[in-house]
Amino acid sequence: MGLPRIPLLLLMITSPALALLSSEPDITEAIIGGQFASPGMFPHHVYFTVMAYGKYNTPESTFCGASLISTTRVLTAAHCVHRMVPGSGVVMAGSIHQNQPSSSTQRGNVTRVHIHTEYHPMGLGNDIAVLEINPPLKLNQNVGVIKILRNDLPLITMRTAVISGFGLTAVSGRQPVNSDQLRYVYVDLYHHNYCRQQWVRQGMPMNYGQICAGGRDKGAGPGDSGGPLVVYINNRIFQIGLTSYGPDPERQAHVMLHYQDYLPVVYTRVAWYCNFIEQYAPGTCVYN
Repeated sequence: MGLPRIPLLLLMITSPALALLSSEPDITEAIIGGQFASPGMFPHHVYFTVMAYGKYNTPESTFCGASLISTTRVLTAAHCVHRMVPGSGVVMAGSIHQNQPSSSTQRGNVTRVHIHTEYHPMGLGNDIAVLEINPPLKLNQNVGVIKILRNDLPLITMRTAVISGFGLTAVSGRQPVNSDQLRYVYVDLYHHNYCRQQWVRQGMPMNYGQICAGGRDKGAGPGDSGGPLVVYINNRIFQIGLTSYGPDPERQAHVMLHYQDYLPVVYTRVAWYCNFIEQYAPGTCVYN
């Protein structure tokens, strides 16, 4: 997720059980366990680059995933933008290559950031933000908006969902290696009680505004923060989550790459925040 410093939040895992797992691999393919996306496959998936104030309060370049919810609005994680340098955000849409823009690539400047008022970077609850962009994007087969079903219970209790992103594809030693091409993978959705139990052990309590997903040898990684978690139902696609945080890719790369069934990545449950989203992007949340 982004450069190693601003991704899916990095958390140190201290569980003795995890410490007994195999040591970090030299180079391991990870979106973890993913496949390359083809043009137009995820028209709602966008990414953006920002300058953000880092550990020593100096600006650093990073990137995050996001979803397009209108021609002028993007949905992402609050932790991607809460330390953003004003005026530094640029959204890219319509391209499956991060470093090789094509004729279908569209750009929009981030003109305003709306972070949930109850977001706190230490707790990571309410990890959601809406970005305003200009100029408006033009919708076509490669650029499209995604909707959120208000009554998401039938969706979050499905067995699988899909994540997409330009995030980590390998770990070389302890250094994340990101993908130039958009990737996707089907992940397992886990019951909230299981997720909460696993993360409480790490000192991170979960609430009902969060869901989790992952699996053995598959899941999200650094650079995928803010990106959409979606499901398909009746030939329609709905967003159910956005990538928030997960295992520490530096200290426990093996867990992140191979054991997201044991410690799944946590996603902000977007339908839980429909009232917030609708303030800035009316019509995003639908009833059917």
